[in-house]
Amino acid sequence: MRGLYLLHLRKEWPLLLFPAAVIYGLLLPVQSQILSQPSVSTEELMRICGDSQRYLLLFAVWNMYPAFRLLLSRELKEATDGSLQAGRIRWGILFQGFYLLGLSPYLLWLYRETAPEGFGLGAALLPLQTTEMALLTVFFMLLLQSAPGGMAAAAGWHLYSFGGLPMPDVLRTGRVGIPAAVWEKNWYLCRFLCITFFLAAGSFLEKRKAVR
Repeated sequence: MRGLYLLHLRKEWPLLLFPAAVIYGLLLPVQSQILSQPSVSTEELMRICGDSQRYLLLFAVWNMYPAFRLLLSRELKEATDGSLQAGRIRWGILFQGFYLLGLSPYLLWLYRETAPEGFGLGAALLPLQTTEMALLTVFFMLLLQSAPGGMAAAAGWHLYSFGGLPMPDVLRTGRVGIPAAVWEKNWYLCRFLCITFFLAAGSFLEKRKAVR
C-alpha cells in the first residue's frame, strides 16, 4: 500500500508542489513587503486577507484533483479489493492533511504579522476556514465510497450550517472597523460557490469512473 501511494506521489509531485511554490514563492513575499511598512491601512489588511482566502481556497480545490486520482484509481481499488477499510480512509485523510501541514508556517506568519494591527486570529482563521469544505468532501467521499455521495453529504452539512453556524464568531463580529456584513457576504458567497463546484465535480468524477 505504501509503495503504491508513493508511486502516485511521484507521478503527481508537480501538482502537489505548485500550491506551495505560489504561496511561499509569490504570495508570502508580496504580503511581507506590504506588512513591513511602518503603517498599514485597514484596506491593505483587508486585501491581504482576501487574497489569502482566495488562493488557499483555490489550492484546496486544486489539491483534491490528485487526491481523487489516487483514491479513485483502478490500482488502489484492486489493492483494497474495492472494500471500505480503515487503511484507505487513513491514506485519503493523510493526503489532504499534507496540504494543511504545508499551510501551517504561512498561517502562523500571517497571525504573527497581523496581530499588532488587531486582526490576529481572525486573519489566520479566514483563509484556513476556506479549506473546510474540501476536507469534509474528501472525508464523506471516502466514507460513502462515492464521489457524488461525498459531495452531496458535505454540501448538505454546509446548507444545514447556514441556519446553525453560518460563520465563526471571530469573523461575524468584524475586525478593525470592518463591518460584519462584509465578512458575512463573502462567507456565504464562498460557501455557495463551493457547494456548486463540488456537486458538479462529483457528478463528473462518477461519470468518468463509470466509463472506466
